[in-house]
Amino acid sequence: METPIDQQPRPVGKPSMLGIILEPTKQFERIRENPRVALPLILLLVAFGLVGTWTGFLSADSPTTGSEVPVWLTVGMAAIVMALGVGVALLLTSLFHWLLTLLFRGEASYKQIFSLNTHLYILVLLSMIVTYTVASLTDVDPLQPVAPTSLAAVIDAKGFIGGILSGIEVFALWQLVLTAMGLSVIARISRGKAWTAALIIFVAGLLIAGATGAMTEFTQQMQGMNGG
Repeated sequence: METPIDQQPRPVGKPSMLGIILEPTKQFERIRENPRVALPLILLLVAFGLVGTWTGFLSADSPTTGSEVPVWLTVGMAAIVMALGVGVALLLTSLFHWLLTLLFRGEASYKQIFSLNTHLYILVLLSMIVTYTVASLTDVDPLQPVAPTSLAAVIDAKGFIGGILSGIEVFALWQLVLTAMGLSVIARISRGKAWTAALIIFVAGLLIAGATGAMTEFTQQMQGMNGG
């Protein structure tokens, strides 16, 4: 006996990066049922590679870049490092999110979590586009741009605190909210557990940003002492 047409399961739509912004809940359900990885990842790496090329050209004109470095080398390295950095960040972030959902007895697979983070990374891309657009229109050093949407843009601080403030940014907070929502929907865990998992990774990212800021300040101080 055939199943009536109105009772047959409807095909699950494909999740999209644009949909993550416009209708995130629907996309989370689609990622749970149909986690796409290959095409979104390729598009993301290409996009970040282009952003890396753009920043490479900006960096070539930076006073902190040696004039003896060929422009093509600066641009090529920036594109490669940007794309590889995004790939590694996605792998590690997804791994830790997945392990945390397992700890909270979630039902998600690593592929589902990786697909979630890949789609959410469009917010990171938008943040970088805004940041480097402002850097290209101002006198900001493109090697050390300050996101205009972060607290670092309104609070003058350097070192560890400056790094943390740079991580507290509109798109990053937006990504944090959607990550918590997505983990709850995809892993079928409570909102509290989903927020805990999302916040752990977010805070870890802030600490890394703070450590990077401290190292940058230390390096600049050492260069100043050697120059003096």
